[in-house]
Amino acid sequence: MQAKKTLVQNLTFMALMAAINVIASIISMLEPVFSLPFMLVLPLVSTLVAIYCQNKYLLIYLASSLIVVTLSTLSNLGNTLFYIIPAIITGTLFGYLIKKKMSLSMTILIGACVQLILTYVGLVLVELVLDQDFIFILIKVLGQESNPSMPLIIPSAIFILSLVQTVLSLFIIIEQLPKLKIVVNEEINDNYSYISLALFVLSGFLPLFLEEIAYLSFAIAMYISIALVIHKIIKKRRLYVYLTLILIPLIVPLIALFNSLIPQAYIVLLTGFPFAIIDIVIIIDYYLRSCHQSSKIN
Repeated sequence: MQAKKTLVQNLTFMALMAAINVIASIISMLEPVFSLPFMLVLPLVSTLVAIYCQNKYLLIYLASSLIVVTLSTLSNLGNTLFYIIPAIITGTLFGYLIKKKMSLSMTILIGACVQLILTYVGLVLVELVLDQDFIFILIKVLGQESNPSMPLIIPSAIFILSLVQTVLSLFIIIEQLPKLKIVVNEEINDNYSYISLALFVLSGFLPLFLEEIAYLSFAIAMYISIALVIHKIIKKRRLYVYLTLILIPLIVPLIALFNSLIPQAYIVLLTGFPFAIIDIVIIIDYYLRSCHQSSKIN
């Protein structure tokens, strides 16, 4: 497959992808069992449009897809508002940011966060327009309506699902990018360790007030921290290889030690302790290297 250069090529490809969105919407409306598979792969459809088509036509694709999908599922807008519209928008955004050479790790994070926000906007619209509690329906489908912890993990579960969607799209398109002369930016700035550390600290306080936001903050912090660690290991920074090998095995003993001493809400958060330590090391390392470079200049 090649990049679309002419108006006809762009419009034809966009029409084909929009048709796939419509077909997926109708099938998931008629047969809800297909909702999860479509939820995972639909962002890829829009990512392909953003990758292969020229940027100036993307708004046409977005507007036409959103309008046609909405009109074709007017009889049951639940799935459309909950995940199909967010998937179309975030898939397009992901492909666009890759073409703009934004850091791959941050592109994935931004896509997941945008998907999370759009999903919750969709949930509010479903409740207002259709008078349905889509979260409760989803929990009931999973057979977990009697589990009081399920509503608390829904935001972080949607975030993790969004990450899976984006990574799946990336795996499928990654080999095509060099053919399109698109260079993937695999760098990640050490300053992001400040964000992940702040989110780890925030998730430590929030269970007292907003447990669901605590878990979401923790999930985002874990993603950023793991991305930083993987980047360091790929760069063959031995310090972080040793830290990872030493600290990660401590997770199980930590949970066993504090299991009966702290509230259950904090048990899951303990798994982030080794990564928070690595974040602190990255911050110190970055500061020392900056000081060393400054002294050389002076």
